[in-house]
Amino acid sequence: MKHNIFSLSAACLIAGVVASSCSKESLASPDPLLPAEGVPTLGISLGVEGATRATNPGEFEPGSGYENYLDITGNDYRIYFFDAEKNNYLATFDPYLKPSINPEPEEGTYYYTFMGQVPSNVGTKFKLVVAANWGTYPEEKEEADAAEGSFSLVKGVTTIKDLTTHAGSQFEALATPAEGEDWLGPKRLIPFYGVRRYDLGEDKYGVNQYIDSEGNLKKDVYVDLTKYALPLLRAMARVEVVLDNAYASFSSVKMTRYNSKGYCAPYSDAGGWQFDYKDYYQGYDYDWDTDFARVPHLVGGKNDANAVELEFKKVSSRKENDDKTVTPEKWVAYVPEYINVGTDDYTVITVTLANPDGETVPGTGDGDTEGTKKPPTNTIYFATNGTKESNDIPTAATRSEAGRYNIERNNIYRFTITGMTTTLTCQVDIQPFAEQILNMEFGLMYDERGDLMVLPDENGTLPDYFIKYMEGRDWPTVENSNVPLKPEKGDYYAIVLGEDGQIGSSQTEIWLKDSEGCRILSNFIEKTDDSQECSTRKVIHFFGLNESVYYKDIQGERRLHHYPNHWTIVLDNEGAMIFKDPDNKTRYRVESWDESDGCWIISKEVISTDKKTITTTLTLIDDVGNISNTIKEITEDYLDFKSKDDSSQ
Repeated sequence: MKHNIFSLSAACLIAGVVASSCSKESLASPDPLLPAEGVPTLGISLGVEGATRATNPGEFEPGSGYENYLDITGNDYRIYFFDAEKNNYLATFDPYLKPSINPEPEEGTYYYTFMGQVPSNVGTKFKLVVAANWGTYPEEKEEADAAEGSFSLVKGVTTIKDLTTHAGSQFEALATPAEGEDWLGPKRLIPFYGVRRYDLGEDKYGVNQYIDSEGNLKKDVYVDLTKYALPLLRAMARVEVVLDNAYASFSSVKMTRYNSKGYCAPYSDAGGWQFDYKDYYQGYDYDWDTDFARVPHLVGGKNDANAVELEFKKVSSRKENDDKTVTPEKWVAYVPEYINVGTDDYTVITVTLANPDGETVPGTGDGDTEGTKKPPTNTIYFATNGTKESNDIPTAATRSEAGRYNIERNNIYRFTITGMTTTLTCQVDIQPFAEQILNMEFGLMYDERGDLMVLPDENGTLPDYFIKYMEGRDWPTVENSNVPLKPEKGDYYAIVLGEDGQIGSSQTEIWLKDSEGCRILSNFIEKTDDSQECSTRKVIHFFGLNESVYYKDIQGERRLHHYPNHWTIVLDNEGAMIFKDPDNKTRYRVESWDESDGCWIISKEVISTDKKTITTTLTLIDDVGNISNTIKEITEDYLDFKSKDDSSQ
């Protein structure tokens, strides 16, 4: 019997750094047991998907590693229900099933899936608010705390504005990481926020007939919301200074001022702010003028009064790669939002040149004392082309008009310096973190082709969540038939996402793959004397953009030829050609083989007593696969590489 299930895909728009505040209140451990039959449940999928505005449509970048990481295992997240119209708090979603996430994220992004009971007072019209990596969260109470500075969630009273503007929703900016430490990590995480309104009575959700007269869902209905993503925003921006020059390096990169705190969530006092994702996200076109929150949400509504300098961290040195590409020198910092437009306390970036061995280069200007010289420096402005001329225009830059840039959440501000003239020719590129197909779903990792791996346990049992996920889906079958594929030891199921990147989409396919990532197309064929496919199964091997279709035997080796006596010629996993018996106990290396000349195997190798020559005995295999009496010997000079290596030491 089905339960009431909402399947929600929530996409993350990303930007910034870590949250830290008071003590962390922890969610209870999820109950591994499903609720009783007919009790409504809610399935939510949070994925990293969208970004902020781009200078040109379609230009956005994926985040990587901890830029896309929600600390699910540490319970550093909350999913709240709020009233759809009044924005009042209704309930907190407490999942009984949640993903296990790799604590050391790889490059790329993640997908997070939860399931839990639907609170009885939610109904079918609600807003979902997602907060993650905030560090602390308000607790639900019967009435508001009276103590100054305290904050709690009270049903029907606390609003989304209260949640997003309270001091408890602020985070401390990250200091420059110490030597050997990264900007982001398990204890230096990015705060995320997202909100979206849902009305399940709308035709697009397809469940009108399952809503009763009181506005609640009837039991045993499946509601699929995977096409209606909830975008999440990073609370900070990434600022990069890239030096694309083969003859220079920086000894330091510094920002003259930045804000020491920020809000985890966007907010504006401007009219029309609805506390919905449309306040900051108008769609998937990433339009410069309409998408995303354009007003920084600052603590106290203004920049910090005291200028504090922030040092960037060098994350890569210039390197010429084997594929002829060049990795440039790059310096990075993660910062809260900052107002540069229309203010005199704007921030700039100061770069200082170093000589090739890393020492400070003597400059040409006078120093503070007679006889000393300052190292060469230059200033980059958060303005069109990074120039002072553009910064002298105090209004905001547009796509067509020069001016200044505020530092806004979820943006990458990349200053690429390509020249070493006195002006340090600079190109400014403001990119968003991009829409991205995800690296983990259900806590799973991608295989080399980019498909999600669902691995059985040592007994061959598949995870419960995958069994539930497959309800109503087709299991893989033998090609061009309805015969189910039979998994063998080492096989796994692969979730192959479609172009929309949504795990719940109709475009998603399920494949069966072997331990090498080959797609399996058939079950093992029965033992047959005169069949080249005897005791093999058909697979597709993926190598980059290329695909090869061939047959593999039970040992996972590629079948090249089958003899009537069931001896075979195969390619082993290292690409060597092998002649082996049916039980894989006797194996010979193949010296040469083709249909006309037959198969010659290396049956013996003898090194002379003076270690100057080696004699290889080659034996011919006859047409039925028997080792014949036909042999030939080849004697060659013997190179004892080990002896030569030893003598040279």
